[in-house]
Amino acid sequence: MSLQLLVIVAFAVGAGIFVVVASVTLLINKSVEIRETGRAQKLYAVYSELCVGLMLRPFDNGTQESDPAARVDFYRTIARPLQHKLRRMSSGVRAMHLRIIQRVLLDLAKDVAGETSERLNFFFYVLGIVDHELDRLRDRRWWFRAAAAKELGLTGAKRAIGPLIEALDDDHPTVRYQVMNALVSIVGVEALRTILERLTTLTDWNAVELSIFVMKFQDAAVPYLLEALGSRSTAVVVFSIEMLAEIGFVNAVEPLRGVAQSYPNVIVRAKAMEALGRLGDSRAEALLVREINNPIPDVRRGAIGALARIGAPSAVPQLRDRFLRVALDEKLLIARAIAASGGRGVQVLQTLSVSDAPEEAGIARQVLEEFGW
Repeated sequence: MSLQLLVIVAFAVGAGIFVVVASVTLLINKSVEIRETGRAQKLYAVYSELCVGLMLRPFDNGTQESDPAARVDFYRTIARPLQHKLRRMSSGVRAMHLRIIQRVLLDLAKDVAGETSERLNFFFYVLGIVDHELDRLRDRRWWFRAAAAKELGLTGAKRAIGPLIEALDDDHPTVRYQVMNALVSIVGVEALRTILERLTTLTDWNAVELSIFVMKFQDAAVPYLLEALGSRSTAVVVFSIEMLAEIGFVNAVEPLRGVAQSYPNVIVRAKAMEALGRLGDSRAEALLVREINNPIPDVRRGAIGALARIGAPSAVPQLRDRFLRVALDEKLLIARAIAASGGRGVQVLQTLSVSDAPEEAGIARQVLEEFGW
């Protein structure tokens, strides 16, 4: 037999052995995984029954339920047997049991309130679950940090507030989202103040995520949005403007007028004017009319777009004059603002619709049709 053939045979035999060994290893690992999964499910059922019983256990006759210290003493008493049981386990077994207990308690935390929630919170502390998650919040792996933030929110642990605030500066957007969610869960609507203060940048995705929290609280979020109009971050100011307009809080008109008149960034000023139009409050009319001929395109368009929402008869003369001397793309925006002003504006557009200038006549006819005239 040639050397080349011997090498080929040796490789073939080696490959066959490797496949057999790999298959056996996979089967062993799968078998272990199935056993571990089955064991975990059984333990989850056992601890679910135990923990539900502890959460629902009535106070002893001697416990004054209205006394916070007495309640804590009672919680400590009912937690002690479980703590002793865990201490008797080896470190590896104890870690596995604690993971399952944590899962049980976190699942319970989603559906409880009041005194039961307080009782759960105590168990999260005394079993070391809060400390464990705070350690994970500092892990180098972002998915560990994100999971830790989520679970800290479910524990309701006040001790986690400081570390979570620091984690608002995390490099990973998923972690930041879970941190915001956790702070809102623990602190409530007041967490928005800290979140908006700490944010220096705001991606489109972060803005969508944060808007979910804001819309959850609606009017209760308004004071914090108004405060954020003074933020050093342009992105946060724009976000706050958008949310105030979305909520439709009419008391935001005056602060938004201030931003529209004096904010150093013209994009922000334009956004404030758009928001004033969405709020539809006539108090903004005089400001918007003054900005019809602003030389800055963004500010001017913001004002005209807002007038198209509000409908201001006093603006018609200036709008008509500007309509006659601007480019085609701006003419359409102006014509809609004229139409929104009602009868006076409709008369102007009807006159323009039969003018000798084909572009102007065509736009006037289009807008009259849009508004049903």
